[in-house]
Amino acid sequence: MVVLVVQTTNYLLVNTTTGYRFVPELAFALMFCGVFAAAAIVAFSTGDVLDSTVADTERSVVAAAAAAARTVERERFDALVHDRVMSTLLASGRGASDGPVAAQARRALEMFDSLRRGDDTERSFDADRVAAQFRSAASEVDEDVEFTTTTSTDAGPHYPADVIRAVAAALAEAVRNSVRHAGPGTQRAVHVDLGPGSVRVVVRDDGHGFDPAQIDPYRMGIRASIHGRMRGMAGGDSEITSGPAGTTVTLHWCDPAERRAP
Repeated sequence: MVVLVVQTTNYLLVNTTTGYRFVPELAFALMFCGVFAAAAIVAFSTGDVLDSTVADTERSVVAAAAAAARTVERERFDALVHDRVMSTLLASGRGASDGPVAAQARRALEMFDSLRRGDDTERSFDADRVAAQFRSAASEVDEDVEFTTTTSTDAGPHYPADVIRAVAAALAEAVRNSVRHAGPGTQRAVHVDLGPGSVRVVVRDDGHGFDPAQIDPYRMGIRASIHGRMRGMAGGDSEITSGPAGTTVTLHWCDPAERRAP
């Protein structure tokens, strides 16, 4: 409309002797302005699409994060049920003495209460606290386990608490599996190596061993409580080797930030 008014005004005001061509000039003006109008329409349309895409992406990210959090919490709960509840029931069913079974049951209830209350608020542990955490996890399952620790002189001052709790739980399950399956008279040893941004725990026994390839994939002891815990952490992993001379479980974690450092 504005273009039409401008061109009509030009036609009326310009001297007709100059040969002003109304229709071609109007067509040119309309096309010239149309380019900018189309560009503006496309820009606004693209902006709307971009805003919608960003909003959809944000919702997808939030939903994925929530699903991942639920999965982690469910796996943590499943592992806790296996490690504490099922092991207590199995010990009771095998006719174990009342004292150890009762203590194991109390510890299971305490851990469920702690999980419900959210007591695990500490964010990091120093090397001494890490060693104490691992020693407690191993000796709680086997009071006679041999426990040694090596701490590097340049070890970091703190280790993430969530990582240490996960490694300690995997360590306890490794010792528990040895107690349960390695046979009577088996000697067990745990060695912890703490380095700068790294943790390595080795659990060894001299029992009769087993074939890891023959483990039922639906058994949670190794799949969830050891491999699942360790491999579910960034920088975590676990290995199990076994034979007639015994079994070795290696748990290791390396801070991804340390790996990226030059």
